[in-house]
Amino acid sequence: MMRKPLLLLFIASSTIFSLPEIQPMRPALATLVETEKEFSKTSVVKGTREAFLAYLGEDSIIFRPGPVAGRKWMEEHPARPGILTWEPVFADMAKSDDLGYTTGPWEFRKQSLMEQPVAYGHYITLWRKPRFGSWKVVLDVGIQHPAPLSKDWALTWPEEQFSGGKTLRKTDVRSEEAYLLKLDQEFSKQIAKKGIERSYSEFLAEDPRLYRMEMFPMIGKSAVTNFLKEEKGVWQFLPDKAIVSGGCDLGYTYGSYKMVNTPGGSQEPGYYVRIWQKDKKGQWKLAVDVLNPEPSK
Repeated sequence: MMRKPLLLLFIASSTIFSLPEIQPMRPALATLVETEKEFSKTSVVKGTREAFLAYLGEDSIIFRPGPVAGRKWMEEHPARPGILTWEPVFADMAKSDDLGYTTGPWEFRKQSLMEQPVAYGHYITLWRKPRFGSWKVVLDVGIQHPAPLSKDWALTWPEEQFSGGKTLRKTDVRSEEAYLLKLDQEFSKQIAKKGIERSYSEFLAEDPRLYRMEMFPMIGKSAVTNFLKEEKGVWQFLPDKAIVSGGCDLGYTYGSYKMVNTPGGSQEPGYYVRIWQKDKKGQWKLAVDVLNPEPSK
């Protein structure tokens, strides 16, 4: 798994809780988290390739570095030596219980779990569950970063995911996907016109997560906006696809991007994934933003 943000400390969100013994998460979310954990265990026991083939959905997308058909890519590429492990530390899902995502750290070792890892990073996995069926991976992307200063991780989830949360069903999914894709297109145009910091500030959710290669994840509006203030260059994003949950309250988009440092200067091509959630006013807000640049040649 290419569970691939110079060092930034994790910033805890003020509205995220980790009190499982007092406030258990919704059963559907708990099932999703357990599925993610089993996914990682399978990677250790049977190997990463076999784990992906067991958990990837038929229409899944993985990034290598751009979006490719997940199962087809895995079937056509032989297993690689090494042990990949990961752990979910944050999870969230749609009220319709059919789309969710998990994220957390991954580690790669050459031969044995007793060895020190030789690579570290964070992954973001989107999961879908049919009405009658089990959770399957629909999109997997990640970043690589230096070794963490601490491994004292605890699973967290939004307050809305405590047990007893209401479910939601809505059937007009296709029109909502078209709307979200158009929104992402308008957002992308705004970035090119107004700049990345100003544009993101208008769309960020209350507790956003920003993932950039070779950096630890930035969590919370303060961490994200402070980072974006230092971003330079001209950004061009080209949205490709949008998917939303059955309740139309959680969705994701992905596409390609190009960043030009200076006029006539170097360019950084790559790919992006954005996870969107509706706020209390029913407006789509950006919850997770990931960039996956093309490797340097």
